Amino acid sequence: MYTPHPQYAYGPPAGQDPPPIPGTVTVVRVLMFLGGCLGVLTALAAAVLLGAVMGMSPGEVSDLSDAQRIAVEFMADEGIDPEVMAAMIGLVIGVPGATGLISLFLAAVAGRRSRMWPVCITVFQVLLALGYLLNLLFLNLLALVPLALCILKICLICGSQARAYYAS
Repeated sequence: MYTPHPQYAYGPPAGQDPPPIPGTVTVVRVLMFLGGCLGVLTALAAAVLLGAVMGMSPGEVSDLSDAQRIAVEFMADEGIDPEVMAAMIGLVIGVPGATGLISLFLAAVAGRRSRMWPVCITVFQVLLALGYLLNLLFLNLLALVPLALCILKICLICGSQARAYYAS
């Protein structure tokens, strides 16, 4: 019977289990799950609040055309430019919702051994950190906490234990 050379064999050697997920990767995954849930919940809360301000209740809106009609009527009554309102809705609802969903996805797949996931997580966290730095330029001091968490996640996912785990 032919036995392949261990360097070219698929999977771990016989009788040896793959290494467990290190604590640093687990911490990053938990923080990303929490941040992702917070982002999605923030987007949902902003959508409900915006609907309440416009006078929409979920029971009276049968489809999106009704919601659009109510929103256009509200903007005409208040004198709000529709383009400004669309940009504001995109920033207030779209950004936390999209980043939350991306964070949840990356946290879910971060346990898989692949060199692609730490790179994706690092790039995503760097982009988030740049956004929080931009918030600090506008004197939003509440951005210090998520900025510090982004830096922590970048340091943990680039650490030696995480690199060794993803390389195995």
